[in-house]
Amino acid sequence: MNRNKLIRLLFNLFLLVILSGWALRIAVRYYYHLYHPGCIPVTIYHFTVFGTVVLLGYGLGKKLLDLLKIDFSLPAEEIIFSFGLGLGLLAYFIFFIGLLGGLYFWLISVLILVLLLWLSPEIGGLFVKLKQFWHNSQHIHLSIFEKYVCGIISVYVLVNIFCALVPCGYIYGDIYTYHLAAPKIYLRNHQIVNIPFIKVALMPFTVEMLYLLGLLFKSEIAC
Repeated sequence: MNRNKLIRLLFNLFLLVILSGWALRIAVRYYYHLYHPGCIPVTIYHFTVFGTVVLLGYGLGKKLLDLLKIDFSLPAEEIIFSFGLGLGLLAYFIFFIGLLGGLYFWLISVLILVLLLWLSPEIGGLFVKLKQFWHNSQHIHLSIFEKYVCGIISVYVLVNIFCALVPCGYIYGDIYTYHLAAPKIYLRNHQIVNIPFIKVALMPFTVEMLYLLGLLFKSEIAC
């Protein structure tokens, strides 16, 4: 690597650190003023709800891929496709329950527990894959460029996690006028109903069904 490329690389890294540090500082200050030690159990509850939805998504996707006998050459590919496919299946599952008028806390809770038991082999397999990945990563030797790319990805993942936890209504108004408003109305009626004053609610998005799960368990962070 010549001198100019090295200077350019270090300059980009410097800008990345400054911008990421600025975004991280905003998020940390927000949560520092928002939370206090008494809120720690509540925060743990929110992340438990979020983690449950994520694990259900992976388990459903992996189960379907196994039934279809679809194999992947890389574990990372399998995990990514399982998550995406499974979250879509979970959203449609909640949607059809809503059409049948079954949006009750007790009913959804029972169904989630049944799904967790049914998908326990797939969920357990995910932790085994992650453990193997961590063990194998200890023996990987990366070049300077590869470390640079991994650093960028890691920082952006961290910053996006913090930004995702900040109340989204501060930036996008349609969060409260549709994305969370429609699921809240569905929950009040315990079913998917027509909402004439919200035009886009005539074609519910699958992601709104996942928001509905978060609202059902009173977890805005999970949403």
